[in-house]
Amino acid sequence: MIAIYIMHSWRYFVKSMEDDLILKMLVWEQKIANQTIENILETVTINPNTVSFNEPVRLSTTILWKNYVETYRPEWIIFETEQEPKHIFPFDLIVLTDNDTFEVQYYKMEGNLWFFYQRNLIPWYEKFKCSSYEDLIQKYPSVETVLNAVNDFRIQNGFKALPEDKTRLIHYNEAVFQEPVKIKPVAIFGTNEKSKQVAKVFNLPHANSAKEFYESIKN
Repeated sequence: MIAIYIMHSWRYFVKSMEDDLILKMLVWEQKIANQTIENILETVTINPNTVSFNEPVRLSTTILWKNYVETYRPEWIIFETEQEPKHIFPFDLIVLTDNDTFEVQYYKMEGNLWFFYQRNLIPWYEKFKCSSYEDLIQKYPSVETVLNAVNDFRIQNGFKALPEDKTRLIHYNEAVFQEPVKIKPVAIFGTNEKSKQVAKVFNLPHANSAKEFYESIKN
């Protein structure tokens, strides 16, 4: 049984981390440490660290919802914030890169992130930006809605539809902040021992997955 402290907000954000619970930033072809989980919890601030697709440096997170219970990596921090994302994509932005080959699991990319992240986005990708959470669920109320929109867009622009084994990429959204985010930590989740230890030290609930956490709060 997961002990969850429900707060006033109905939105839970999650931010993925490496197995060592360190946020890293891609600088050319190297990943460098950007922020540790301990620093995040002590300062209650998460700094932008995402560098990809020739977009500005940003903080990419996910908002949990019934259609969005998958995650980019297996280790995450769950939080609430009073700040609003600049925009939200209804999928992992990699599905709109100008290429027909990409990986779904992070561990298959991490040794060669630059190869995937230096790509450009298909022109007019901005049409998928949602201005708010409400806008997101109104435009894309189901996984099928997202998948059909993505595939139509890719095919219209000369690329292939998403293969069946890549559709996991639309099971989590990408809520983007472009400034440091002040947070209220809610829980830590992950399957490794460090995630459990950090949760214990900082007196936070621990879950094994985002889906497990969501199932515990949805009612």
